[in-house]
Amino acid sequence: MAFKGTHNVKSQGSRAWQQRLRVSPNQKVFAGTLLVMNAKTMKPGENTYQRKNIIHAKTDGVVEIKSKKISIRKV
Repeated sequence: MAFKGTHNVKSQGSRAWQQRLRVSPNQKVFAGTLLVMNAKTMKPGENTYQRKNIIHAKTDGVVEIKSKKISIRKV
């Protein structure tokens, strides 16, 4: 029988639900920093690269997220 209690997916979390964003917009990062895990809907932008559904920073800079694209702006 299925679980009948209240379960808020946003607050409790679910592996399928979570994007697992490891950084916030306008945060300074170093090269090689892990930005997003399980990146099935987000795409890598400028100065980022993707390996096995994980997006990393290619250079030092500031994180920008626009229209499901994560990129690094050099400072």
